[in-house]
Amino acid sequence: DGPVGFDVRYDLEPAPSGSEVRASVCVRPVRGLAGRLLAEATNALLAGGALQAAISRLAREATATC
Repeated sequence: DGPVGFDVRYDLEPAPSGSEVRASVCVRPVRGLAGRLLAEATNALLAGGALQAAISRLAREATATC
């Protein structure tokens, strides 16, 4: 519905200390110049650590509820 689309995949695997999470995000522009600009900005945020920060928050929440 918006100017940017996301394809997201999370894989969980057992690890010696719990679980290992692998996340992959593909950002694609959906419409026009604004979509291309927003997709590039989103890619920059993800490359800058936003995805890792989100995964870390998920891990903290999962640990707190166990």
